[in-house]
Amino acid sequence: MKKGFTLIELLTSFAIIAAVSSVVIFNHKKFNDNLEITNLSFRIGIALRQAQVYGVSTREIKPTNTISLTEAQRFGLAYGVHFDLNYTSTTLPKYIFFADKNPNEIYNSNDDITLETTTIGRGNRISRICVLVSQPPWTCSLANTTSPFFTTSSFFIDITFKRPEPDAIFRTNDGSLNGAEIQLTSPAGRVKYIIIYSTGQISVTDTPIST
Repeated sequence: MKKGFTLIELLTSFAIIAAVSSVVIFNHKKFNDNLEITNLSFRIGIALRQAQVYGVSTREIKPTNTISLTEAQRFGLAYGVHFDLNYTSTTLPKYIFFADKNPNEIYNSNDDITLETTTIGRGNRISRICVLVSQPPWTCSLANTTSPFFTTSSFFIDITFKRPEPDAIFRTNDGSLNGAEIQLTSPAGRVKYIIIYSTGQISVTDTPIST
């Protein structure tokens, strides 16, 4: 006598497979979300460290057909990272690694040398910038509660490094600072913080130091 699956057994098997698949897919998306925001935070941290190394070690920039430099500028420029928060629903946020040819410690696309532009995509965003003006408490600029765009679209922060000191130099719309904390948020709400101290220390963490 031949036996097979009953309809109830078949439906039960399908239900178990669907439940297991749902758990796997959910955890996979969560893992990818966490991985992408972690990678982004470390990429920004590496860009800042690279600017620090270039600035302190007097990295040479060679003149080209579009870049004219004096002998002092070839070896004496400051390097930094500019965080462009002027983005809309059709333009993605980005950060720019640059050499401060101007030099005024503030990125200017017309005067300074753009070395690399990195777009922040896949729904990740800079959701908050906190700065230390002189001493605590920290002053924070939050994104809108209804959109991922800052209330002040022209808000910027530039972090540069120049020999002989490894100290970080901060510039924003409000002038000079003593520290900065950049908050990154993933589409699923995962948060990472990049903290830059005036001493030049750079750290990537899950815990903010601002309040």
